[in-house]
Amino acid sequence: MNTLPPWARVLEDLRIAAVLKADDTRYFLGMNDRGNAAAAAILGMEDVPAQHLDDLIASEAFLAEVAIEGSGIERAAHRCYRLVSAPPALQDIDVSDERAEGTDWLSYFLSALPREAMGGLDHTGVYLAPDAPLQILLTAASATLAIAEVVQGILCDGQLEIGFSAQEIATLGGLDVRSVRNVMGPRGNKPIRTTAALGPRADYVEGNPLDALEWLAGRRGFSGYEISSDWVEQHLPQINTLAVAAAIPAVFAWAQGVTTTTLAKRLSWPAERVSGWVRGKDIRLTEAAALAEAAGLDGTAYRALIERTSGAHNPQ
Repeated sequence: MNTLPPWARVLEDLRIAAVLKADDTRYFLGMNDRGNAAAAAILGMEDVPAQHLDDLIASEAFLAEVAIEGSGIERAAHRCYRLVSAPPALQDIDVSDERAEGTDWLSYFLSALPREAMGGLDHTGVYLAPDAPLQILLTAASATLAIAEVVQGILCDGQLEIGFSAQEIATLGGLDVRSVRNVMGPRGNKPIRTTAALGPRADYVEGNPLDALEWLAGRRGFSGYEISSDWVEQHLPQINTLAVAAAIPAVFAWAQGVTTTTLAKRLSWPAERVSGWVRGKDIRLTEAAALAEAAGLDGTAYRALIERTSGAHNPQ
C-alpha cells in the first residue's frame, strides 16, 4: 500500500485540482465576465488573471491564495484523512455516516474534475493517477470502512455475507492488488475464497470475510485495529446462529492483527483446529471458554453462547 501523504501535500493537490476546475468552468461558460466570476468563486478570489489558470500552478504564491479550506471537497478529504491517520476503534466507526460525508463525497468530487488537459502541462495526474495522494487517501479510507463494516457485521449483527474486494484487502495488507488476486479464487484451493458480490457490487467478486481476515492477520503490512472486548460481549445475545458464534473469537483476534498461529500456540492446538472451529467444524462446548480467553474475550459468556446456538447438542 502507498504511504499516506502528509496533510499539507493533500491540501496542495486539492488547490491544484481547484485551479483546474476553475479553468474548466471558465472554458465551459466562456472567457467572459460570467466565466471569470465563476472561476474566482471556485478559487475564493475577488478576480482571476486573464491568462490560463493552469499556467499558474507552478507559482507557490498563486496556489497559496486558493481558498480551499472549508470547501466541500476539503471537508470530505479531511474527514477521510482523520479516519485513516488516526482510526477510531472499529466499533466506534459509523460506517454509513463516514461514507455519506467522507468517501462518497470525495469520490464524487474527484470524478467531477477535468479528465483531460486542454493544452499546456497536464496536471490531471494529481487526482487521476492511482498513486496520487488524493487517490491513496480515498482508497485507504474506503478500505478502513470496509473492515469496520465486515467486523461490525459479524460481531454485532451476526452477518457473514459481506466480503472484501481485492483492492480493499491489498490496501489493508499493504500489498499490490495483483499479489492479492493471486491468492483469491472460487474453488477453495487458494487462501481466500471468492464469491459473487451482492447488491450494488454484483459485477465484482468478493473475498470471503473469514478467509480475508485470517490471511490479513498474517501480513506484515497489516497493523490491526483496536476493538473493545466489552463491546463484543455486549452483543453476544444478538448472535443466533452457531456459524457466526463459532467465528467470533478469531474474528475479534484477527481484526487486531493476532494470527491463527498465535491463537493456536496459546491453546496448544494445531492451527488447523482454530481455523476449523471458526468455520463451524468440530466445535466442542468444553473448549469454548479456552478459545474465547485466548482471543481476549470472556470465556464464560462465550461458552454460554455456544451452548445456546448449538442447542447443547454437542456437550463433549
